[in-house]
Amino acid sequence: MNLLKKYSLSGILFFLYQCLITAQTIVTIPAGNPSGTGATNNVHRKPLGAYFGYERCALIYTAQEVGTGGTITALAFYCDTLNSGVSPNIPVKIYMKETTDTVFAQSTTVIAEQNNSTLVYSGSLNAASFSQGNFVQLTLNQPFVHNAANNIEIITETNVGGTGNEAILGKGFRYLHDSSHYRMQYWQQDNNAPSGAGTLEHKRPNVQLSIQALANCLTPPTPGLAVASDSSLCEGAVFSITLNGYSGGSGQTYQWQKSTNGINWMDISGATSPYYSSIMDSTRYYRCSLTCNANTAISSNVKINKNPVTQCYCSSSLAGNCNNEYYIDSVNITGTSLNNPHTGCGNLSALYYSAYPANGNTTCTLKADSTYTLNLRLNGSNIVSMWIDYNQDGVFGQKEWIQVCTSSPTNTTVAVNFTVPDTARNGTTGMRIRSRAADNINDSTSACTGFGTGETEDYQITITGSTFGIKKSDADQFINIFPNPCQEQLYIIANGLSGRVQMQVYNNIGALVQEQYFSSWRAGERKAIEMSQMPAGMYFLILKTEERQYNARIIRE
Repeated sequence: MNLLKKYSLSGILFFLYQCLITAQTIVTIPAGNPSGTGATNNVHRKPLGAYFGYERCALIYTAQEVGTGGTITALAFYCDTLNSGVSPNIPVKIYMKETTDTVFAQSTTVIAEQNNSTLVYSGSLNAASFSQGNFVQLTLNQPFVHNAANNIEIITETNVGGTGNEAILGKGFRYLHDSSHYRMQYWQQDNNAPSGAGTLEHKRPNVQLSIQALANCLTPPTPGLAVASDSSLCEGAVFSITLNGYSGGSGQTYQWQKSTNGINWMDISGATSPYYSSIMDSTRYYRCSLTCNANTAISSNVKINKNPVTQCYCSSSLAGNCNNEYYIDSVNITGTSLNNPHTGCGNLSALYYSAYPANGNTTCTLKADSTYTLNLRLNGSNIVSMWIDYNQDGVFGQKEWIQVCTSSPTNTTVAVNFTVPDTARNGTTGMRIRSRAADNINDSTSACTGFGTGETEDYQITITGSTFGIKKSDADQFINIFPNPCQEQLYIIANGLSGRVQMQVYNNIGALVQEQYFSSWRAGERKAIEMSQMPAGMYFLILKTEERQYNARIIRE
C-alpha cells in the first residue's frame, strides 16, 4: 500500500520530527569505563558518599571526552564497591555548567564553583539505590542543554547533616587516575556545609551521560516562565533560575536580564543558556530573552529577595546543654534598653538556643566609635564569648569577637567593656552570646561550633553614627552615601551644598572613570550614581563646589 494513502504527509513529518528529538546517545567517560587504583577512602566514596555530614565534589569533563551536543537528560556513576553501613537516606543536589576550563588550576570554594551553574537534580537516594557493578543513574529534574564545543563541570552535594550517617567507605565509585591533570576537587565537613578551599585530586569518577539530540527551534519561540530555586536568600547563597514551558531547539539563543525595579532591564554578561545561576548580593528581578531566526520573545520575570542579615546566621547545629547549669541567666548593656533578666536555660527558638525579637528590652541602639559595658549573670563556671556582626555580612567573624570570661563565678555578674568600631555599618545587625562549661574551647572561631554544654542567645541591635567610607572636609557638613558597598546604584544625600556641583569617581589606581555636573543640589535632595557597569572594587568619590570639597571611599561589589 502506498504510504501516503495510509498516513497524511503531516503525520509522517511529525513522526520523523519525534524520532529526531528523541534520538539519544549514551556517552561513557572515560570510554570503556576503565578502573584506576590507589584512591583514599575520601576520594573513592565521591561523588555520593555520606561519611561526613556535608560532602561536595566538582568534576570537569572536556568537550573532547563528551564528543557531542544536545540535552543531557540523565547522568550516572559506576558503583564498584558496596559494604555494610550504607546511608539509609542521602539528600543529593547536582549542579551543572559549561566552562572554558579543562582543569582546576587552583583550589576554590564550593560557592565559586556553583556560581553560574544550574541545579539539575534534587532528590534523595537510599541504600537500595546502589548496586555493586552497576551504574547508579540519576534522571535530571532539569535537563541540561550542552554545546558540543564546551567542557562540562558537574558539582555534587550530599547533605545528610550532623557528623554523617555512613561508614567511611560504605560505597565506592569507579575512577581513573590522570597524573597530568586536576579534574576533580572535593570538600567535606561535619555539622555545617564546607566554606573553605577544596582539595585538588588527579583521580576522577567515571560518568555516563544520556544526551538527547535537539530539533530546530520554533519561530517565534515560546518563552515560557522564569522559575527560581528560591524566592528569598541570604547574601552569598547560590540560586538558580530555569525556564518552564519554553520551546527549545537548535539555533535558538538565550540572554538573561536583570532589573532592580522590574522596569529597566540590562543584559547579564555570559548568561546565554536556558538556565542562570548566581550568588545572591541584592534583591533583583530576572527574565530571559529567547531568539530564533531573528524573532525574539521574553519570558515572565521572577523576583528573588535578599533576606535581612539577621535571618542569615548559623543556628541549626549549635547544640549545648544547660538543663542543670552553664546557662546565661541575664544580659544587659549599660546605658541602653537591652536588659533581659532571669531567662534561665532558654529554648525560645530551638533546644538551648534563643533568638530574641528586636523590640522592648531585648534590643538596643549602639553608636559607632563608642564604648559600652556588657553585663552577664551566669549559672555555673562558664567560658563565654560575644560576637557583633559589625560589617553585616551574615557571619560572626573572628575580628568581631570578644572573650567575656574564661571561668565565671556562678550567679555573679560578669562585666566586660567593648567598643563599637567606627568602621561598623549603620543599621540592624546581630549579636551572639555563647556559654560553655569552663576548660572547653569557646573562642573567636566558635560562633557556629556544636557545643556539649551551655546555650546560645542571639539579639538584634541597631548601629548608628558610623561614617565609614566618608571623609568630611568640614565637621559641620555630612554626606549620607548608601548602600555602601553597592551593586548597581549608589545614592547620595548631602546637606549644605548649593550652586553647581562637580561629581567625580576615580578607581583605585587614580584614573577618572565617571564625572557628572549638577546645576543645583538642594539640601536633603537625593542623587543617584550608576555603578552597574563598573568592575567590582574600591573607588573614590569627590564632590566639589566653589567653597568646599567632600571625599568618600565607595565599594562596588
